[in-house]
Amino acid sequence: MKNLTKLKNEPGVYRILNLINKKVYYGSTSKLLRRHGEHKKELKNKTHFNSHLQNAWNKYGEENFIFEVVCSCSTVENARKLEQKCLDIYKPWVKENGYNKSKEVDKIPILTKEQRRKISERMIKNNPMKNKETVKKVQESLKDYKPTQETNYMHINLQKRQKNTIIIE
Repeated sequence: MKNLTKLKNEPGVYRILNLINKKVYYGSTSKLLRRHGEHKKELKNKTHFNSHLQNAWNKYGEENFIFEVVCSCSTVENARKLEQKCLDIYKPWVKENGYNKSKEVDKIPILTKEQRRKISERMIKNNPMKNKETVKKVQESLKDYKPTQETNYMHINLQKRQKNTIIIE
């Protein structure tokens, strides 16, 4: 699969084309660049969710697949509508045509920023460690705790591992 240097993290529709048999996989995403990387990583690691595409990748090799942007879109909703049109026209769910598993774009709900904010607030509110009473109970239960030499050693090793950890978002 070729790397696309001009690819941006914007909503859009893409396809993965097999250059040998011309079969395609259509998808839509909120971030084209990120999705390209996810597909490529999963296919290389042989962990792709689509077994039909994964088997073809294993058989024909990376060099015989390309990731193409069909269209950049202003919103994810528009990208999903366009993906559905591609599915309707090219019928890539038919095994002879492509690798898609379904006739329809997945019905995954797209959350607005406001919906995500409300969910986040609810999760924080329901977190037991944010409750002062729970925190007091935990502190009380640990008041008489005396770590052994083994638990001290494990704690030190855990701290060392955490200092050397790089978090990639």
